[in-house]
Amino acid sequence: MNSNSNYHGYLMGFMLVALWVGVPAGFYAWVKLIRLGVSFHEEAGDKAFKDGDYQAALTGYARARQVAQSKRLDRKIAMARAELLAIRPDLLTQNLVPDVEYECKYVLRKKAPVSCEVVSGHIQALNGNSEGAKKTYEEVLSKDPENPGAHLGLALQYYRASDFEHAQKEFQAVLSKIPDHIEALIGLGDARLFSGDSDKAQESYEKAITARGSDFRAHHGLGLALMRQNKLQEAVQEFQRSIALNPQAFDSYIALATLFLQANMLPQAEQAYRQALNVRQDAQAMLGLAVVLNKQGRAAEALAILLPMVQAGSRDINVLLEAASAYETLQKKEEARNFYEAGKQVLEDMKAQLDVATAKVLRERIEEGLKRLETAK
Repeated sequence: MNSNSNYHGYLMGFMLVALWVGVPAGFYAWVKLIRLGVSFHEEAGDKAFKDGDYQAALTGYARARQVAQSKRLDRKIAMARAELLAIRPDLLTQNLVPDVEYECKYVLRKKAPVSCEVVSGHIQALNGNSEGAKKTYEEVLSKDPENPGAHLGLALQYYRASDFEHAQKEFQAVLSKIPDHIEALIGLGDARLFSGDSDKAQESYEKAITARGSDFRAHHGLGLALMRQNKLQEAVQEFQRSIALNPQAFDSYIALATLFLQANMLPQAEQAYRQALNVRQDAQAMLGLAVVLNKQGRAAEALAILLPMVQAGSRDINVLLEAASAYETLQKKEEARNFYEAGKQVLEDMKAQLDVATAKVLRERIEEGLKRLETAK
């Protein structure tokens, strides 16, 4: 009896000692593992932040915070987000605005970086306050003349206002700090293209493709630049690459259809217009398809597209003249005459808005159509 009691006593004592030693040891081992997990991701985030890769930094800090919460990580996440959005305003959405404003005002507080001011400008731009945004960017640049986020914000405002000269200067200021900034490269290409400098635009788009070959916008822009230089086969290839990267690239379908139409490759033009319309029901795409159908002698199909547009109230002179042409092909002279006359009236109403050359081409088309109808009597 005493022997059994002693045995159980020793066993209980051993278990208590084991618990006393083992539980703290296990706890400290667990804490150590957590700290290792936090430090690994945090250090990776710090390195990415130092390299200017704020997206990767944000990912690293977020993973570290998943392992363990801390004020330090909250501040680092807020800092990385502000720096990222300052140079990537395209990532800023209305849903993000409350979080960013909270982080800049209450998490970073007095330690808020200048990027928070830049993001404030982006928020104003997002809300349609262009003048307020420009003022904010200019205030930032008065303190930090090379700030890429502020230059980018100004570039976008100038571009949207069709001030392509100033937009180019601001995009170039961004690229002097971040040479592979994809938005600035494409924006610079677009501004150069609208300014009529297709050679320089091509250079910008090619740099954008080198920086990120998977960006369909760069291929579309390069296609437009090549199209302006009459390098049509190369332009077709770039539009096709754009579509391969983004099957919803509406503008690339339209550009491709326009090229095929100009080359009188009517089946290919028809296919491209139909693909564009699968992406978006658009009046100009419908008109383009009707033009192609008319050129192929498929007047009834063209009218099936054009008449609903007219019935919906369209006063586009090209819609009216294509309808007239379709009726003329079908030898419905009275209907054709009515549409030519309607086009003539629209031309008279809008002649002040048209350049002389365009007005002349339209007037001649109407007069020739009416003359053919008179001759055919």
